[in-house]
Amino acid sequence: MAASLPDRLHLVGAAAAIASGMVAVLVAALVIGGAQAPPVAGLPDAGPVTAWGLPLAQLATQAAAVVTVGCLLMAAFLLPSYNGRPCADGARYACAAVGAAGVWALAAAASVVFSFSDILAVSVDQMWQVRSVLTLVGYAWSIPQGRVLAVTVGAAVLAAGLARTSRTVGGLVWALALATLAVLAPVFTGHSAASENHEVAVSALAVHVLAALAWTGGLGALVTYAVVGGRHLRSATERFSRLAGICLLAVGASGVFNLLACSRDLAALAAGGYGLLVIGKIVLFAGAGAAGFWHRHRTLAELRAGRPRAFARLAVGEVCLLAAAIALAVALSRTPPPASPPEPADTVTGLLGFPLSPPLALDRLLSW
Repeated sequence: MAASLPDRLHLVGAAAAIASGMVAVLVAALVIGGAQAPPVAGLPDAGPVTAWGLPLAQLATQAAAVVTVGCLLMAAFLLPSYNGRPCADGARYACAAVGAAGVWALAAAASVVFSFSDILAVSVDQMWQVRSVLTLVGYAWSIPQGRVLAVTVGAAVLAAGLARTSRTVGGLVWALALATLAVLAPVFTGHSAASENHEVAVSALAVHVLAALAWTGGLGALVTYAVVGGRHLRSATERFSRLAGICLLAVGASGVFNLLACSRDLAALAAGGYGLLVIGKIVLFAGAGAAGFWHRHRTLAELRAGRPRAFARLAVGEVCLLAAAIALAVALSRTPPPASPPEPADTVTGLLGFPLSPPLALDRLLSW
């Protein structure tokens, strides 16, 4: 998988373009969703650096997590192994996972700082003047969000170390498991964990995140492998095709379950900025699903015939759609969902449709 200089320049340029597009989608989604509303007069505010720095750090965290998982998935499962050891191309993807996991840990650490600033409603520069590093560490273990971010940083660092030192496929599988743990940790402190049907919502969101992560990360790794002309591209693509079909179904089904669990009033949901972002994710998911369908019926056949160009072009477009969906997901995590209609104060009133008071009134008994 020795890439030539033009291939490397193409990869760097494509990665920069996708990253810029993700930032643009995130900024637009935050404005549309109302997450960047002007501060309320008289209330403390962390300032614009934190308001924009926190979602950008979260986006960098998610993007680095996708790259890490995709590289480990490629090295451990999609590329061939010999006597329990990854092939030469798999070893290169394991090394790439080390760098991506390092970026992931740094971005998650930045999220800790910005989250601390956001919760205290103190700007980052003022926070460092009045708070010590020990206070920041204490915060990380005092609230669930801080503990989750600390777990993410630690798991990403351990995954990087394990991917760096492992010489076997089994070690890379353990590194992938650690990376998965780091990705799932924030699921338990988001909007879904605070919803009324939180058990269903959290379970659905966990499946949603894992499936989207494997789909996007694996496809991105395959795209880079196609650009550099990897010799195992055909076999790796056929293995991933089966996984991608499962991920497509899991993402769609879990997304529907999570949406129904988080809101009882779908009409009110669709009317607000949060609903617009959800609709945007649905459109992007439909586009990526259509691309996967076209892969199965056209481009994979051309790939088997020794013509990988059509597969690479369509796969790049599919990665762009999934990357935009990740940016929308980050914006959704910062956008408050619409409030559900209040439940009736009296359960009997809610069931019967009228108050039962007094319960043994004579006129009520005669009217029955």
